[in-house]
Order: sequence, then C-alpha cells, then structure tokens
Amino acid sequence: MEQAGPGDGPATFEGMEGRSSVDTLLRTTQQGLSQLSAQADLKANIIITAAALLLTVSITRIGDENLRVGTIILSVGCVVTLVLSILAVLPTATLRRVVHKHGSPIYFMEAAAMDREEFHRRLRSACEDDGVLYSMIADDIHGQSRYLALSKYRRLGWAYLAFLTGVLAAALYQAVVELT
Repeated sequence: MEQAGPGDGPATFEGMEGRSSVDTLLRTTQQGLSQLSAQADLKANIIITAAALLLTVSITRIGDENLRVGTIILSVGCVVTLVLSILAVLPTATLRRVVHKHGSPIYFMEAAAMDREEFHRRLRSACEDDGVLYSMIADDIHGQSRYLALSKYRRLGWAYLAFLTGVLAAALYQAVVELT
C-alpha cells in the first residue's frame, strides 16, 4: 500500500499558514505515538522473557510421565507467544530502491534512500510552504498510527492471548488429570 505524498489527493493543508497551536498538536501527537510504540516494545520484551523462561522450565519437565501432555501444551503456547511477540517488535520498514516522486524527507526510510542533495532539496521545499510541511507531518502521523494499530498492537494482543491460552489449557489439563 503506497501512501499519498504531499500534493497527492485532496489538498487539506494547502495554503494553510503555520500556527503554534497546530505545531503543538502535531508534535504532541507524534510524541504520543512514539511513546505508544516504546510501550508496545517493552510489553513485548516482557512477554518474550516470561514465555522463554516458562518454556525453559517446562522443557525440563517433559520427561515426567504425569506432566508430559500438560508440558507439551504449555510449551506450544510459549512458542506461539514467542513468535508473535518477536513479530510485534520486528522492524518491518524496508529501504526502497526507488524514491517515490513525493518521497517524504521526514520518513527515515525514504530519507535514507535519498542522496544528501535530494534530501536537502525536498526538506527545503517542504519548509517553504507550511501547508506542504503539515501534510508531510500528517501523513507521517497517519502511517505511524496505522502501523501501531494494525501491526504492532495486533500482534502483541495475539501474543498475550496465546500465552494466556497456553497457560490456562495446560493448567486445566493437569487439573483434570489429577482429579480423575
């Protein structure tokens, strides 16, 4: 899915002059998204640690005949949790070999694909028009929001669900075995 660049589609910010209230709104929104991303990474790292420790301990019990099936259930839940948690924090950005004609100098992967002169030219051009600059920032906020909601937090939610399912299924199985 390719994002529209400044000048593509409806010009919602065209002709808009810069205002400190808009600057504050955009900066606060970007900072909030960065904090949400950092929180998701921290949560993923916590669940990775917990699942890895539980997997390590459970594997040492696989030889016990009474715990074998419960241990396998728990181990599978931990492995699925690990995979989903790692996918949640795994970077998905790729360096584009061809810079989009409206490539944004504020998006790090597009900026990295530009040579220094192209980067400076595009950034200088954006800074000359507040509307273009606001469009670039709005596109960046939109892209970050979509990535957090549709990728990082979705995978993290699935990881938590897998961990909870694995632990509960193993505990329930062991409880039924012990009661019968």
